[in-house]
This record gives sequence, structure tokens and C-alpha cells, in this order.
Amino acid sequence: MTADDFGLCPEVDAGVLDLLEAGVVTAVAVLVNPPFGGVSGPTAGWGSLTERFDGWGLHVNLSLGRPAAPVAQVPALVDEAGQLHGQVDRLVRPEVIDQVRVELAAQVDAFRALTGRLPAHLTSHKHLGEGHPALFEAFLDLAGRLGCPVRTRSDLARQRCRERRLPTPDHFRGDVCPGGYWTEARLADLVEGLAPGVTEVMCHPGRPMAARAGVWYAAEREIERRAWLAWAAGPGRALVERWRGRATPATGREGSTLVGFSVLQGA
Repeated sequence: MTADDFGLCPEVDAGVLDLLEAGVVTAVAVLVNPPFGGVSGPTAGWGSLTERFDGWGLHVNLSLGRPAAPVAQVPALVDEAGQLHGQVDRLVRPEVIDQVRVELAAQVDAFRALTGRLPAHLTSHKHLGEGHPALFEAFLDLAGRLGCPVRTRSDLARQRCRERRLPTPDHFRGDVCPGGYWTEARLADLVEGLAPGVTEVMCHPGRPMAARAGVWYAAEREIERRAWLAWAAGPGRALVERWRGRATPATGREGSTLVGFSVLQGA
């Protein structure tokens, strides 16, 4: 269960922490490029967070905010205002892809400076990591150097990971849509609808917030947060309680368990 966009804003941070405290979330995808990455909400900072939970991963971002690398090193990745433009057709030009690699490395450095550790997994904001084969190869090169699992949404992407011997879940569930993707109705049969193997379930929780530049998925985050908290207290209660206790595998109906990305490391 991965919560995306930690570091985006105080409302998102608080929503992610709500699900983390409830035992719903087993992985968190963190934005680290400026102005993101600061820990907001009721925490004592990254030291406290990393002591309590080890599922922090890097949410690679090429489309929002400023680059982690100096602009002079990645001029083709930004617009006239120095903001990441996220235009795939420009990012994949042969003369630009090396700048993408520079930015990815800079985001890893920023993640390590914030958390004191390397990412436990890699995901990408707006799934740009899978937006083009050239971007995906740069993304996988980074994962290979770090030795960590990656998110994949398609069978083709998973096949490429297998070819490169990189760990990735077998399936993926989650999306964004007006009105909120994860609702109580959609969560009611989540476990029964899972295919055999490891499935990454992506969510975007948050406290009430208004839309802002580059972020239209706003009010929907509170809908997701409430739905997941209701799931944790109802259909998913046994899974959550066992995951939080870590005494035994968090087995639910039909043999499902809650796991983190670390389960893939020995796969």
C-alpha cells in the first residue's frame, strides 16, 4: 500500500501520516525537489519518522517544482521560470536524457540528505518514469544502482524489469479521477479482486485542501483518506492489525497479506 506525494504540502503530509498511523500504508513515495520534501504536520522531523517506519521511497519528479540539481546542469528540463516542465517529447531527446540522469541522481542525493538513508523503492510522479522507453531505461538504471524495487504499471514494463533482474510488483492498482479514485465502495471488494502475486496499491490521501498550481487532485485526497480509514476499521481490520503488530504475516481473506516493497528484495 503506497501513499504518493509526501512532501507536496502540509495537507498531503498530514493525510499520509494519518494512514501511516492507522497502519494502512506500507510504503510512502516522497517528493524531494524544491520546494518539496520538508516534513510538515505533527511530527518531530525525519529522524522520528525514519525510526518508526522504513518504507520511505523516492517519488522521482520531472514535472513539478524546481530541479534538485543546479539549473545550469539541467537547463533543458526547465521552463523560462526555472520550473520543471515535464514535457516527455523534450525530455527524451538524445542530447537531453543525460540531463535527466543528472536530475535523478540529484534527487537521490536530496532524499538521502533529508532522510539519512537511500530510497527503499522508486516511483515517479505522474508516472513519467514509464512515459517513454528512454525515460524508463534511465529510471531503471537508477534503480539498478540503488538495488531497490520499482513501481511498474504495465506488463511490458514488468517484463523489462525481469530482463534487467530488477524487483517489481506483479500487479498495480490505483489511479486518480474526479471525485476520488479510492472510495468506500471501491475498497469494499479490494482484497477479493486481487490477482495472485504481489500487487502495489497506490493511493493519494490528504487532509482538506484547495487545488493549486500543477495539482488538480485536491479535494479528492480527503475522500481517499476517509475511505482508507474506514477500510482499516472495517474490511481491512485484520490485515492492518497484523501488519502493525508484525508478529505474523498480515493474512486476510483468501490468503492476502499486507507487505512492503522489501518483500520483493529476495524474489
